[in-house]
Amino acid sequence: MFPLPTLSVGLVIASLFSTLGYAAAPDRIKGAIDSGNGVVLQGHVAHWARPQFDQGPVDPSRTMRVTMLFMPTAQQLAALRKLIADQQDIASPKYHQWLTAQQYGQQFGLSQSDLGRISSWLQAQGFKITYLAKGQDYLSFQGSAAQVQSTFQTPIHQYSVNGKTHFGNVTAPVIPAALSGIVSGFRGMHDFFPRSMMKKHADYTVSGFGTHILVPGDLATIYDINPLYQLTPSINGSGENIVIAGQSDVYLADLVDYRAAFSLSAISGCTTDTATHTIIQAGACTSGNLTVVWPENDDPGISSGDLGESDLDIETVSAVARGAKIFFVTSGNGVDDSAGYAIDNPQLASVISYSYGLCEAYVTAPSIAATEPTYMKADTEGISFFAASGDAAAATCDGDNGSEPAILGLSVSYPASSVYLTAVGGTELDEGTDSSTYWNTTNNIPGDGGSAKSYIPEIAWNDTTISVKGGFGLDGTGGGPSNCAFGSGTGSEGGYEFEICKAPPNGGFPKPTWQNGVTPADSVRDVPDIAFSASNANDLYLVCTAESEIGNTGSTSTCQNGVTAAINAGSIFGGTSASTPVAASVAVLLNQYQKTTGLGNVNPQLYHLYATTPSIFHDINTGTSTTGTEDTSNNVVPCTPGTPVLTGFPAALQCPSSGSFGFSVVGGHQYSTVTGLGSLDVNALVTGWLSPDFTLTASPTSVTVLAGHTSSAVTITIAPIHGLNQVVTPSCTGLPTGATCSFTPPTVTPDGTDNATLTMTISTAASMAPATTAITISATGSGVTHTTPFSLATTGPTDQTFTLSAQNPSPSVSPGTGISAVITLTGTNGFNTPVTYTCTDNVPESQCTGLTGPQTTSPQSFSITTTAPTTSQLNPVGRGTRIFYAALLPGLLGIMFMAGSRTRSPRGLRPLGRLLVMICLLGGSTLWLGSCSGSGGGIKNAGTTPGMYTVVISATTGGANAVSNSVTINVTVN
Repeated sequence: MFPLPTLSVGLVIASLFSTLGYAAAPDRIKGAIDSGNGVVLQGHVAHWARPQFDQGPVDPSRTMRVTMLFMPTAQQLAALRKLIADQQDIASPKYHQWLTAQQYGQQFGLSQSDLGRISSWLQAQGFKITYLAKGQDYLSFQGSAAQVQSTFQTPIHQYSVNGKTHFGNVTAPVIPAALSGIVSGFRGMHDFFPRSMMKKHADYTVSGFGTHILVPGDLATIYDINPLYQLTPSINGSGENIVIAGQSDVYLADLVDYRAAFSLSAISGCTTDTATHTIIQAGACTSGNLTVVWPENDDPGISSGDLGESDLDIETVSAVARGAKIFFVTSGNGVDDSAGYAIDNPQLASVISYSYGLCEAYVTAPSIAATEPTYMKADTEGISFFAASGDAAAATCDGDNGSEPAILGLSVSYPASSVYLTAVGGTELDEGTDSSTYWNTTNNIPGDGGSAKSYIPEIAWNDTTISVKGGFGLDGTGGGPSNCAFGSGTGSEGGYEFEICKAPPNGGFPKPTWQNGVTPADSVRDVPDIAFSASNANDLYLVCTAESEIGNTGSTSTCQNGVTAAINAGSIFGGTSASTPVAASVAVLLNQYQKTTGLGNVNPQLYHLYATTPSIFHDINTGTSTTGTEDTSNNVVPCTPGTPVLTGFPAALQCPSSGSFGFSVVGGHQYSTVTGLGSLDVNALVTGWLSPDFTLTASPTSVTVLAGHTSSAVTITIAPIHGLNQVVTPSCTGLPTGATCSFTPPTVTPDGTDNATLTMTISTAASMAPATTAITISATGSGVTHTTPFSLATTGPTDQTFTLSAQNPSPSVSPGTGISAVITLTGTNGFNTPVTYTCTDNVPESQCTGLTGPQTTSPQSFSITTTAPTTSQLNPVGRGTRIFYAALLPGLLGIMFMAGSRTRSPRGLRPLGRLLVMICLLGGSTLWLGSCSGSGGGIKNAGTTPGMYTVVISATTGGANAVSNSVTINVTVN
């Protein structure tokens, strides 16, 4: 493993919960885990573990490594689906907020307590725990076949299928009842692993047919990758990682020869076996572009067929993502074990290439239901997962069984049909019989070996016609509708037993939202999504591999004597396992260009770009190939009419009386269940991936309007994404009769950074009946349209009413001052129609200010202002005598007081008497001053007279169905 220290169960479990910020998963195991109280894990037997292939029990001492898978709860699955949708929703705060494996485990895995209890139970049965997943969704354990048989109550036998020896459980395993609904399945109870989608070069000749061999330089030219290589810095995958999932060891010499032949950076630092040249130490090639990872230190050894597949995958990634670091994760427990480990360790890479599969009906142990959470987990971690769509055209089950003509019905490959990853199909280059138009006569050697001149038109890859003639069976790109995701029961036809598929809408993966309106209206997931060249008859891929992989003997590299010798020897391959690493490598370049930590499932954006920027995709040609290989642009294959004859098998999937079935390319930039969206102009895709976009929101999201009136203002916000600076036009649909919407301004043009806003109002006719209607607000700009839901409620005058109340209904005020009055409008039945306020009062010399309308703001504030009284002013000096006399009087009084203090008072004139005399004098002088004024004096403006007054505040909606009300305020003027 890469590298895995000696495991302590306690330490590993504790480490699972070291990440903070997420609530721990709840405990689910109720009661003791009792081996004596078991339930059968229904259907958990491999398709080929059949009596006709049975060779008897395996050696009881045989070592088995088994992986136990855990199923999330229904609540966890619902939350998981919601999270995946949010992570791909550009308007969500969770957009591209990827989880670590530990964070995934704390939200969607088993609890620490449950993991500990299961581990303890397994150890009590004599097993050794070898791996506890960071995502808390599986664990692996090791023991003997005898221990597995005893613990899970199923015999383990050997089987011989198509000349190969396998092992597998004979009956469905039994698990403790306490684990029912928790344990969803096992990996490692059999070795009927998914099938490689590599196609060797067929040994046949067609008159007038000439082929070319695809090498790094050809792929770079045909799919327009060169402009990315030429950027500064070069977009060639440098600094990025990719995982290739495998199930065989590889010979280092093959990889070294390929990279040296095309001037790619050398692989170095690998520890190899001097005799076999296989890599014997996982993780040892870390100084070069390759790191080999063995999950749980399980060296798979060399597996015939899988060796060539691994070489094809590693070398094709080297050809496209030339600077990327390749993590080749390969397990003796199969490619699914490799992929599961890579997903549980997302730090390895955010892109996975998977060139294997089985028809949906054959995925039984573990089942599709048990497997799907693994791919959902990859999505939450930001991993882009690419899987081959299959090499048996429209009859994947027959391809897996080797039957021809087809007898098992229309079928597609899993996991390509999962909605959580990208399915890659195959095309064929259609350069015609005169290849000089598209090919040079010499190769770029030394260099990348290229001879292609430009993009070459493509048709669907389907070499079935000539392949069948040569005895090589079905031979074409897989594609079609998912139809067996939730199948149940078994049947047989032509000696083959298999699962019965259910017809839509009860069978097949539901159609993902991003396929709506693009793929056929069949309610299910359609595959593939994209395609690249994959023919094994025309323009194949050069692969440096062992001589044993091309029908010879020995492990010597086919490229030991140069690539020309390898081509002449037939070391050339096709199949969707060739197109898949091409597609995965494009994602690596995309990650580097976007400087992102991962893109997750790329399908939502691919389908979005297909609608907005179709020039990124090569339209696959229809009709017959011009290469002379007798191909047509479809994945149609011969079949036996009326098969399969099974109860409950949908007729739409059976072979018709014509004796052939499948699908044809549509053309005209339309999706087809043969080549999907087509192949890619890689430069256009990478540089145009983040096209200008925006989000659309409305606030509020509902309004209630009195019939015959206009709604309150609704704010529409356009938030630009990726520099959107183009015109955005809003609209609304679904309005009831009598209602119209308008926008102010009618369009907006964001500046690429800041939000732009519009105001929407809805006008209603007086004749409209009370109702609530769901409408849709849309906005279109930069070739994309977004929508947001909205609710309109209309009410009649008897339904909508309101009352007014004053915060202070009896204020007091002094003349010349004012008060601020606050009026609150309280509606009933959702009243929110704009009203106009008016003020009437009987307060003299006063005014109301601050009232506005029409509007619906509550509370409403305004002011009542009174007037102070004013008087005439005294004449200034020189214009009259009043100021003079006013100044004289105090002086006279002062003299009187002074005189009184210096002379003896007359008898009887005491101080009190003098005071009375002064008061009389003062009163007389005051009258005298008034009478001597040079001009008239007194009150000029009486102001607001003190007293109690009333102020009436009224509000009305106006119009034919006016709703009015008022409130009285009693104002006291002091």
